Amino acid sequence: RHQFLNRNYEISGYVAQSYISPFAPRPNDVINTTQNRLETRTASLSPYVRHEGRDLQYELRNRNTWTSSDRPELGSFRTEQWTGRVAGPVRRFGWALEFDDTTITHYDAAVNRNADKARLYRGRLYWQPDPAWRLSASAGSEENNYVLGEMQQTTIYGAALAWRPSARTSADLEYENRFFGPYRLARFAHRTRLTSWTLSYSRNVSTYQQEVLRLPPGDTAALLDPIFAARFADADQRRAAVEQFQRSSGTPQFLSSSLAFYTQRIFLNEVVDASVAIIGARNSITFTAFAGENRQISADALGILPDALLLATVIRQHGFGAYVDHKLTPLTSLGAHAT
Repeated sequence: RHQFLNRNYEISGYVAQSYISPFAPRPNDVINTTQNRLETRTASLSPYVRHEGRDLQYELRNRNTWTSSDRPELGSFRTEQWTGRVAGPVRRFGWALEFDDTTITHYDAAVNRNADKARLYRGRLYWQPDPAWRLSASAGSEENNYVLGEMQQTTIYGAALAWRPSARTSADLEYENRFFGPYRLARFAHRTRLTSWTLSYSRNVSTYQQEVLRLPPGDTAALLDPIFAARFADADQRRAAVEQFQRSSGTPQFLSSSLAFYTQRIFLNEVVDASVAIIGARNSITFTAFAGENRQISADALGILPDALLLATVIRQHGFGAYVDHKLTPLTSLGAHAT
């Protein structure tokens, strides 16, 4: 993954290994070959205008994302997304206005779906009774053509809670009534001097492009970073320390393989995962467990492409990944990886 940042735009590129179908072989290493393996290439250009003032903040962004693969018959995807947000500072009370306009285009495939279009408008009100607690309520409207290919409008409303009792602990709860039913998000993270714990649950709409860009379960760098935060306040130094630990211990970048699969449809993604990292003087362990369910919600695609949601309207995946390392000498260690 490569990213270039400028004051007015962002450019990024990402090459990933995923799989066409969740029902075919999915080896965790690149040594074992399979016709089910898919290499995806994603490029993104995101110009924006941003202002962060004492009494007002705003951002207008145009994010363009292109995704192709080493299987030309599967075609390519382009997502054009306009997002905007204007907000006042949250002292005891605060507010924000948001909009999102997204168009997903499929092209160069044996069979192409019509473009998927969605627009969302939302207002938020915040209440922060003390620094540890922040509550919010939201309301707005959204419309899309995901169901039956026709534009349909829905009123949305919800509430959220954020808890930050200390720099070591955080929790978030979010709920919103959307066109697909309840959107839900729950996150909890805690760290000590030698451990890091995360637990998360989400229920939201997703696309093939989003899943390809989503990191596989068990991102060990993200899991180790909070542990090293107590030793390295500087982000660059902390990143270098985490990478050095991964190299010396043999800890893999991810504990499991990608859960993405090929589909032209919009689908509902519900997933829960828990991860832990423990670092001792001579032993370390990183572990993740996950379970997910994907359910189609958009109109049927023609049954010519290897669309995973043509084979099943509901796809469930679950698994775990673990890596254990034991340091024999300052220069020698022994590790084991299980998935």
